[in-house]
Amino acid sequence: MSTIELVINPRGKPIRKLPKELTVSTKAPASDIYNTLAQKTGYSIHRLRITKGSDGSVLPNGLETIDGSGLRAQSVIYVKDLGPQLGWRFVYVIEYLGPLVFPPLFLYVLRPYLYFNFDQLPEPSLLQQLVCALLFVHFLKREIETIFIHRFSLATMPARNIFKNCAHYWALAGVNIAYWVFRPDSPTATDDLNPILYYGGLFLFVFGELANLNAHLILRNLRRPGTTERGIPKGFGFGLVTCPNYMFEIIAWIGVYLLTGLSWSVLIFLVLGTFQMWDWAKKKERRYRKEFGDKYKRKRFVVLPPLLIGTTARRHIGFVELEEEKRTGVFLDTALALSQAPGLSKWTNDLAVVEYNVLGQKSLGTLVAMHHALPPRKSSKAPPFAPRTSNLSLQRRRQLKLLGLIAFGLIFALFVLSRFFSFSVSEQIAAVIPSGTANVVLVTLFDRQVLSERYAQWIQSNREDYASRHGYATFFANTSDYLYTLDEKTPRSWAQVPAVRHAMAENPHSTYFFFLDAHAFIVDPTLPLTSHVLEPKRLESLMIKDHPVVPPDSVIKTFSHLTPKDVELIITQDGEDLVPGSFIIKQGPWARFFLDVWYDPLYRSYNFARAEKHALDHIVQWHATILAKLALIPQRTINSYSKDSPDVAADGIYHDGDFVIHLNACDAQGRSCEEELQPYYSMWQRKTSSSRSS
Repeated sequence: MSTIELVINPRGKPIRKLPKELTVSTKAPASDIYNTLAQKTGYSIHRLRITKGSDGSVLPNGLETIDGSGLRAQSVIYVKDLGPQLGWRFVYVIEYLGPLVFPPLFLYVLRPYLYFNFDQLPEPSLLQQLVCALLFVHFLKREIETIFIHRFSLATMPARNIFKNCAHYWALAGVNIAYWVFRPDSPTATDDLNPILYYGGLFLFVFGELANLNAHLILRNLRRPGTTERGIPKGFGFGLVTCPNYMFEIIAWIGVYLLTGLSWSVLIFLVLGTFQMWDWAKKKERRYRKEFGDKYKRKRFVVLPPLLIGTTARRHIGFVELEEEKRTGVFLDTALALSQAPGLSKWTNDLAVVEYNVLGQKSLGTLVAMHHALPPRKSSKAPPFAPRTSNLSLQRRRQLKLLGLIAFGLIFALFVLSRFFSFSVSEQIAAVIPSGTANVVLVTLFDRQVLSERYAQWIQSNREDYASRHGYATFFANTSDYLYTLDEKTPRSWAQVPAVRHAMAENPHSTYFFFLDAHAFIVDPTLPLTSHVLEPKRLESLMIKDHPVVPPDSVIKTFSHLTPKDVELIITQDGEDLVPGSFIIKQGPWARFFLDVWYDPLYRSYNFARAEKHALDHIVQWHATILAKLALIPQRTINSYSKDSPDVAADGIYHDGDFVIHLNACDAQGRSCEEELQPYYSMWQRKTSSSRSS
């Protein structure tokens, strides 16, 4: 048995204990070189990469003999330390562990801590629990496939990859999706999902997961245990695209995207994952073509037909790519072009035999390069610069243009779909409303130091009767409860602002809050607030647009383009100002912002002539963010003034049949609130008693 001596050089950083020479048998497998060097250096064989000095190719760590690998006596081999390595199976198990554990943790264990800013935390909806279960099943399937099904062509990968892989899966598929999808105000917080999204998403998920599992089983059976050999995959999906396992994976995630109500957190993970799988699939298509040649049926689509089209990279040195429309009559032009390619000497008289492919038929053309004794003299005039040729072929540019158009169309379609099936803010709030929660809360503030007990009882019974008729709730507050927030010089009427804020905190799942001054009285209790004011069509007909905010001639006007869906505050005006004695405000971040601005210490301490009323006039005129959500409606809709009220406008005086009468400033000197209310209270009693008897 003959032996040879190999010269060993390190590549990159030095390797301790690496021998400079190695004697091996020519009949021994190439793996002996790896084993010997691993033993001498103390490194794992998977940490070493050995390349041949002759051509730079990697020496395979297999059963091929050293003689068959092309190594000869005194051949130089280069050894590179690849750094710390981890097994592929281990990395896969760890990277899938995060998104496997995070969904149930976020939905159940960590829920009170993650969503602490919600006043009341509802139980997870059935849809959220379903999505959690599907995510858990998906990544549990991944773990099972990693341990029992996948057979890897390489044993290890660089240890640093575990941080990159875990960042992708733990952050995007774990934390990102779990946090946003399981929020109490997420579209998944309701069980009333659109049937198209629900059943369509569920079908796509189940189909995608089962088809993906089938594709993985097909790939597994192509490789015998303990080997790295490959075969040509055949079966369901493999005749359509290069990597149907990626295609079915994407289909399953589209199902999750639909089930989550078109969540953008899922879409981000889906898009990034799709592009990554597309890149992998392109490389696999090239590898199949190179490894199997004509035995392999080339695929036009690598992942999703016809969205992502994979093409084989073509070399531009040494040959000219011929378009399909060219015919065999252009052989000479092609040969002349090839004669200018690197590697073909211009000054030899050798016979260059060129083989090229036209329409799939191999033809031979010959080119005899003319022999010159001396090279031609150079011209004193510099030749014009040749136009710069693009590295992309015409066909490739067309494909990229098509891909761009398809990507734009897909993004536009997703945008339209998300707008069509999107949940409004009110729907998101309604999604977490516990059963029995009132949609409307009537808020009334009593100043017990001013009002008689009898008068306060009349007002309270009026509110309670109206609320019970229509399924609304009531909230009664006392001015004294909020005096600690006011300075001694601040008017007590400012207390209505924190009272409304208090009502919202006590009723976090109610949508609308109807503040009625203690001197306002509901005369017609048969009118529900929803149909009387809040329904979009009704509100649209009531809204006064392009009208001075503060009468009579304020230069700041209500928005002419405002729509009911944008409205957060509904209010009226009398002959002088906006009237804060009767308004409707919608629960949400904007309402809290508005009340906080209105109750700002700067405004409370400023000496406004009419305290909170003039402060409201000011902030509405000078804060476009507030004006943009304000709807002005006719005064008599929810705030008719009595004839003795100051600042009354001609069209604001109470008429029979009006919803509410407001005894504005009835506590002023010379007036009696109780006496003015008496006839309306008696009329209300007759109406309520007759309605109960009927």
